[in-house]
Amino acid sequence: MTTDVIHGIKSIKFLSWERIFEKKIEDLRKPEFQIIFYAKILQGCQNLTGGCMSYIFLYYFLTHYVDEGHNLRETNVFTIIALVNLLNYPLVEIPWDLGRLLRSRLHFVRIKNYL
Repeated sequence: MTTDVIHGIKSIKFLSWERIFEKKIEDLRKPEFQIIFYAKILQGCQNLTGGCMSYIFLYYFLTHYVDEGHNLRETNVFTIIALVNLLNYPLVEIPWDLGRLLRSRLHFVRIKNYL
């Protein structure tokens, strides 16, 4: 529809049909905008979860470490924090990599259908 409008822009402008075609294009793109809206909400949740993941993991690990009867000293805590910081990047990247994998699959299917 957008391509047809671009090709026929002279006729649309001459006949003053801008509003009619604007409404048609908006109606066609409304489902796409809804999908984009929900995708952005999910992306925001993913960012929030990714940012908090290392803290949640550290809290979980320390509570279980203490529950098992281990002594929580400064040397142990600093070592555990250093190790969790090493795991921070992989923990944050896993959800992004899953999203990239799904998008690459979608692009592959589109290219396959096109060819």
